[in-house]
Amino acid sequence: GNAEGVAPAGTPDLLVRAVASRDEAVDLLTMIAEQGEANPDPSTTSPSHFARFLKVFCEMQELEPIWKKGGWTPWRDVAVNPYIPATGSTSRGKNHDAITHPEAVAWGHLFNVRYRMVLTYLTHSFDLASGLNESAPWSPRGTIINATFGEMYNLRAIATFMMQTPLGKKTRDAEKFAGPPFQMPYTLNRPMGEANRWRLHRNLLLASEPLVTELLAASDPSRHRYLYSLREADGALLGVIDRILTGLSNSAPR
Repeated sequence: GNAEGVAPAGTPDLLVRAVASRDEAVDLLTMIAEQGEANPDPSTTSPSHFARFLKVFCEMQELEPIWKKGGWTPWRDVAVNPYIPATGSTSRGKNHDAITHPEAVAWGHLFNVRYRMVLTYLTHSFDLASGLNESAPWSPRGTIINATFGEMYNLRAIATFMMQTPLGKKTRDAEKFAGPPFQMPYTLNRPMGEANRWRLHRNLLLASEPLVTELLAASDPSRHRYLYSLREADGALLGVIDRILTGLSNSAPR
């Protein structure tokens, strides 16, 4: 930005390169670090992340006298380190908020299942071959990569719904909104054997379905379109996984 705080136009070039060694990886990270977020690309008109945040910061400074007087809050009152407590738990604290509203709890469980799916996809991707043919969408590795990016968008969508849902039903919690819990799964250990890893992906997709059904019955109808789309995408991925498992079964030594 400049001295007046005017956000510059343009977005830095996207640096995506294949690396074959640790040194090449370090060199690429150095280039990305030196590029930063504020180096404009004259060929584009979209502002960089830095420019967007600078613009928001400058506008908030201008509005500070208004919101400091009260009567208007420029941010959403979202839970601090939200989590879903174990059944029967009443744990509370200054640095974490328990999610207790029934709909928020259902969204939170769905979020945690999808978060585990992202982590299992990522770990599995490192076990698969990385040749050019293995990066196609129909290949096992291509399937995992596409599923990983798809789950990132799912996490964003579910987090948005949670930040529009009350934290709980009690007076204090009803005035605060829930948020994505990001609770780690009980284990990140990978199953032994390629077929078992695909079965884990399949089981997580199946675990998501009852939560989708519960939310279709309990959530606002405006959110149903997303849930139906999620169910359809999961069904398509289950079909791909079943075909991969069939191929693995046919290629296994007898």
